[in-house]
Amino acid sequence: MLRQLTTRLPRVSSQVRTFTSVRSIDEPSANYRPGKEGFAPGMPHPPGASPSPSPPPAPRTVESLPEMSKSHDHKANGTPTQKFELEMTKLRHAYQREHYEGQDKLRAERERQRKGSLRRLQARQQKDREENVQRLDFERLMQPDGLTGAQRQEKVAQFVQERKAQRAANFQKSCEVAAEKRLESMVRLYHAAEDFITFENLDAKVNEFYEAGLMPGKVYVPTVQDMVAELAENGGQVSHADLVQREQELRDALDGTVSGGKIGMEAVKAKSS
Repeated sequence: MLRQLTTRLPRVSSQVRTFTSVRSIDEPSANYRPGKEGFAPGMPHPPGASPSPSPPPAPRTVESLPEMSKSHDHKANGTPTQKFELEMTKLRHAYQREHYEGQDKLRAERERQRKGSLRRLQARQQKDREENVQRLDFERLMQPDGLTGAQRQEKVAQFVQERKAQRAANFQKSCEVAAEKRLESMVRLYHAAEDFITFENLDAKVNEFYEAGLMPGKVYVPTVQDMVAELAENGGQVSHADLVQREQELRDALDGTVSGGKIGMEAVKAKSS
């Protein structure tokens, strides 16, 4: 009896059976991202999990939304309950379409922000690389890399001279810009001298102020943000005085004049030359 049982048992093969669907322990999973998801090399595959997870489903869009089935058309001439169900079906379909449109806009905005962040990151990385190259160039210049002491000192002296010349050029340029600003301020001050308030015309200026019903003026900063904010504060209305002032500033910028068509800095420089 024992001999019959042993003869019926299958023989054990000496070869180990391998399953191709199981991930090797020496290889990472297909979706492995360090610290994010997947399984690292050397980590056994857990039972019951797929070694190659399926990709996430495509997002639903307005184009993928099917049209409402025509099987509901017969409810238009049916009972009040069927008409109500038809209206609710149309309303749910409209809500679903609005939801998908909102999701499309949200995905587009996220993609725009992602591209902007990537662009800023690449610009910052490029700037860091350029700074590192300059720093490494100077370090290589200071380190002995096959050059003699005299050659290295000569290169260092040349680098110092170039840096000194660049700093002098930058300082000269800043001085020229400051001189132009001072000259422009002096020209504006010269043209505004006739409106200065002195002890002799103080009473006349006060009477003129109250008779004209003017309000104390404020400094006008012609920037887009200030113009938009001022326009919002006024309820979207632009006063006639603001229009006249902006038109005069535009003419001054185009003609090279200041203070309402009076001679400007460019004309003063042309006459002096």
